[in-house]
Amino acid sequence: MKQSMLILSFVMLFVNNAQADEMSLPSCGENCTYSMLANGTDSDCNTTYTLIIEPIIKGTEATVNRYDSLGYSTTTNYAPWRNVNVSKVEVKEGIVSIGSHAFEDMWSIKEVQLSNGLESIGAEAFHNCSNLENINL
Repeated sequence: MKQSMLILSFVMLFVNNAQADEMSLPSCGENCTYSMLANGTDSDCNTTYTLIIEPIIKGTEATVNRYDSLGYSTTTNYAPWRNVNVSKVEVKEGIVSIGSHAFEDMWSIKEVQLSNGLESIGAEAFHNCSNLENINL
């Protein structure tokens, strides 16, 4: 009995840790997460970033939304990366759609790299991205 309780305690600890790790990933829609890597500086010497969007679970389909994991943001009502100096966006394999207005008003974006599996891009996803120079398919 004591051994069974020890094993059960270990399993519960493992499950709780796995759930905490999964919950700590920054969400950007249905089954997707994002990260940002510094990639240089702009003309004003401000750091620029590459926004990388990928599925949380490899091999599953994911959708990028404009809103945070709650479906909306109580402070900005926009995606969490909106006010970051993003110069490049990389949408990794497994992302099947980009929601409407996902990158709206992000004038600092110059390059977008889309994966082969992308099936749809919502209306005005790149609205007012006036410095966008290159989209790689």
